[in-house]
Amino acid sequence: MLELLEQEGISFTFPGRSRLLELIQKKLSKIPESLWFGEVQTTITHSLEAFVGNVDFTWLSSQRIFGAQASSPPSTAAYLMHNPIWDEDAEKYLRNVITSRKPDDYGGVSGMYPTTGFEALWIASTLLAYRPSTETLPGISSILDLTDEFYDLLDGLASGISNFAVPDADNTAKSIITRDLLGRPTSADKLLQRFEGKFHFLTYMMERHPSLTTNCNVLGAMLESPEPTKYMSQINKCANSLWFLWTRSDVLFVDKWNISVFYPIMLMSESLIRLLNFWDRGIVKPLPDGLIHNKIPLVLFQALLQTLQKQNIDGSWSPKPSREITAYTIIALANLVSLPFVSELAAQIESAIDSGRLFITTNEQIPIVEVVESQRVSDMEHSGIGNRGMFINMKKDEYFDVIAMSVTCANNLRGHFLKPDVLFNMMSLVLRVYQLNEYVEHVIGREFACATPDVKQLIDNMFEDATEEKGLDSCSSNTLNINTDGHANRHSSRFKQIPKNGFPNIQPNSITNRQADSEMSGPTTTEVWT
Repeated sequence: MLELLEQEGISFTFPGRSRLLELIQKKLSKIPESLWFGEVQTTITHSLEAFVGNVDFTWLSSQRIFGAQASSPPSTAAYLMHNPIWDEDAEKYLRNVITSRKPDDYGGVSGMYPTTGFEALWIASTLLAYRPSTETLPGISSILDLTDEFYDLLDGLASGISNFAVPDADNTAKSIITRDLLGRPTSADKLLQRFEGKFHFLTYMMERHPSLTTNCNVLGAMLESPEPTKYMSQINKCANSLWFLWTRSDVLFVDKWNISVFYPIMLMSESLIRLLNFWDRGIVKPLPDGLIHNKIPLVLFQALLQTLQKQNIDGSWSPKPSREITAYTIIALANLVSLPFVSELAAQIESAIDSGRLFITTNEQIPIVEVVESQRVSDMEHSGIGNRGMFINMKKDEYFDVIAMSVTCANNLRGHFLKPDVLFNMMSLVLRVYQLNEYVEHVIGREFACATPDVKQLIDNMFEDATEEKGLDSCSSNTLNINTDGHANRHSSRFKQIPKNGFPNIQPNSITNRQADSEMSGPTTTEVWT
């Protein structure tokens, strides 16, 4: 855009301009030149307007679909304007896009056209997810004919555009779900073969950043497949990727395709609760104990609390009241209320759902793109889901409940939510402060009361990184045998002997740094995002 404006005599100077141009060249250098000349379709052709002036569009005619570049009107327009050879098929496509508008449209055109697969598969899979009678949905079974066309022409995959377009994991997952729910058993083998990555599933091949909602949809497809036990490794991978994206402070919990945070919360709640339900019924086993009893309950409970706290007074959600976004949250809450460990919040959840439904039905003047009637998910049997705390590697300590309550309540008080890994690190830090304080009081204060100046000097030396430390002279002997009987928290039991020359290596009854990293970590951010 900057280059095109400069060609018209309009230029901009701003901080970071040189850095921006460097990033552009760096990204362009990563695109193999063969992609511009081959017949294999890629998602690059969906945004050709970004490559004007940097790429020769002459050879891209072989990648058209019914005259369009990736079913994108803006990309096709850029291709047509900057191609030295006028393309009549591309012109015909753009004219069809314009004539397809409704009479009451405001003059614009859609960002994608057509969207045959997306419109059919996403609506059908959403409605069928709650197992309605097919008699109440006349014509729904005809969707099978559409999915058959995709499977025949795209080798078991699907696209949101047409059966000649680039397949993607989202629409393939929706196709599998739709077919299975309509009584056409379909495995997820092709989906996994094409889109499985090291830590998560890709939406498209060569994708640089993972999609949160794609992994929700892929998880749903594996669970609805005829033999979900075939995919236990991939199910575990999907669930852990969702936990990773929710808990890590260095990763934003946002969707690539929807600007509302409640959309991925809805899909994540649906898919993870369905996973817990299947695990509880013995359909998918074994799964790691930490995933079932700690990671998933943590994510779902936090999603529940944050969703409840963000509801507006009028029953809606979103800063600008939206029936569509309110529908997302109602569906999420209708799923989350089935969790066995939220029974004390059931009345509040029901009230939030009722007020949200009232907002939707009484505000028809507010534009809406999609409203799906939410239904109650059948209650899961308790079977121990969520019966453990997040401090699974820590031994019993009287501080745990107080610390966890203090940190989480402070986090929830104003609605500015920190990620769980930050909260966990804060809890671990507070615990260590408590234990260090207790050590100083019960060990140093008791056994070295007569050497307080020396203790202070030793601490000063430690913080000043002194090359020579002063030892502590015990009040009684060179070594101390400490009686820990009756000590409330038993931290000094590890310090049976304190040497004359200083503090021992303090190892309190808490999770060590390495244990904490192991419990709250996944792949590094660099590994996931590349």
